[in-house]
Amino acid sequence: ERQGRETKELEGLAIQRRMMGNFGGMGEVIDAKLEAGVRKMREERRAATDERVRRVCQQAAAMADMPAGDGDGEAASVRGVPSMDIQLSDGRVSIGEVSVARRSPIEKSLVPSPSFVPIAGHVALLREMLLEWEGGGHLLLLGDQGVGKNKLADKLLQLLRAEREYVQLHRDTTVASLTLAPCLEGGIVSWRDSPLVRAARLGRVLVVDEADKAPLEVVCVLKALAEDGDLTLGDGRRLVCSRFARSGPAVGCGGPTSDTSSDGGQARAAEDEVVVSPAFRMLVLANPPGFPFQGNDFFRECGDVFGALAVPNPDAQSQAELLRRVAPALPRHDLATLLSLFARLRLLHAQGQLAYPYSVRELVLVARHLDAFPDDGLHGALADVFDADAEDKPTAAILGSVLAEHGLHALALEMRRGR
Repeated sequence: ERQGRETKELEGLAIQRRMMGNFGGMGEVIDAKLEAGVRKMREERRAATDERVRRVCQQAAAMADMPAGDGDGEAASVRGVPSMDIQLSDGRVSIGEVSVARRSPIEKSLVPSPSFVPIAGHVALLREMLLEWEGGGHLLLLGDQGVGKNKLADKLLQLLRAEREYVQLHRDTTVASLTLAPCLEGGIVSWRDSPLVRAARLGRVLVVDEADKAPLEVVCVLKALAEDGDLTLGDGRRLVCSRFARSGPAVGCGGPTSDTSSDGGQARAAEDEVVVSPAFRMLVLANPPGFPFQGNDFFRECGDVFGALAVPNPDAQSQAELLRRVAPALPRHDLATLLSLFARLRLLHAQGQLAYPYSVRELVLVARHLDAFPDDGLHGALADVFDADAEDKPTAAILGSVLAEHGLHALALEMRRGR
C-alpha cells in the first residue's frame, strides 16, 4: 500500500513537470524529487531482492539437510501430506479424496510407463488432473519448458491404464498432416489414419505436445474437435460425435438419429463418418506465449473448452526430494548449492532479467551428471548448461555474477570472458 501511494505521488510529479516545464524555476525542484523517489524505490527493490535471495539460500540449505524420504512406487507417501498417497485398488486410482476408475487397455504396449518420482508438488498436480478427468473433459497443461508436463501426462495415463496416441505440433503443421499420416509400403506411398483419428475412433487418449507452436488454423481445429466432436478429414471422411452419427448411436448414447429405412445416400454418408468414441480424450501440453518460445497464446484461443492447469516448477522441498532420488550420491553441499543457484536463476527469469527459464529439467540433468561423474565437480556439470549463453554478453554477465555468488568463480570467469 505504501509503495502504491509513493508511485502515485511520483506519477503526479511527472505529470506536473511535463505540463509546467520549468515555470518559476520549479522544474529543477520537481526533477530532484523525482530522482530521489526513483532512487528510493530502486534501493527498496534491490533490498527486497537481496532478502528473497537470502531466504532462497537458507531454504536450500534447510532442504539439503532434511533426510530423504523412504517412499517408493505407486503408493509412495508424500512428505507432510499423508493423505496424498497414490493408491491403486479394486480397479480404481485414488489420490487423496479423488478416486477414478481405471481402464482396461486392449493394446497394453500403448500404455506409457514413465520413470516418475512421486514428489509432493507433482502428486498434488496429479490429483488436480484426476479431478478434471473425472469431470469428463479434455485437459490442458500450461507451463514453462522442463517443468514436467510430459512426465505428469504419462504418469496420469499409466495410473489410469489409458492407451496413448502422441502427436507433436510445430510451425509447419497443417490440418491435413494432423488428420492423415503418409506410409511407405512396397515402394508405394499410402495414407493412413493419423494418431488423432485413431485416438478418436478407438477411444484412446491423444497427447498433443507443443500445442502453442501450431498455426492458428490447427488450433481452431483442435478447439472444434474438443468442443463439438466434429472434424472434416483430408480424405473426405468426417469425425462426428456419437450423438449425431447417422450410422446409429454408440454405447451410452440416446435413441437412433435416423429412421431404420434410410436410403442409399444416407448409407453412403454413414460410411463416410468416423464416430468419435465417448472414451476419447485429449491431453494438450503447451508453453506460455511469447519470448523465448515464441508460441501462440493457446489458452486464450482454446482455454474455454479445456480443463486448464498451470504446471510450475516444484517447490524447494519437492526439488530436494527429487534430487535425492535421482542422484543419491550427491554431496549435501552440492545439493544445497544447486537448489540455491537454480532458485536464484528462476527469480531472475521472473524479474525479466533472464530470458530462459532454468527449470527443474536442467537441475536434474546436472545432479545426474554429478552422480555419475563426481570428478567433474559442479564446474564441469554446470558448464554444459550455460555454454549456450556464454556468447550473449549481457546474459553471460548476469550468469557470471550469480555463479560467483555461489562460489563458482572459475566458471563465472569463463562466462564473462566468453567461450
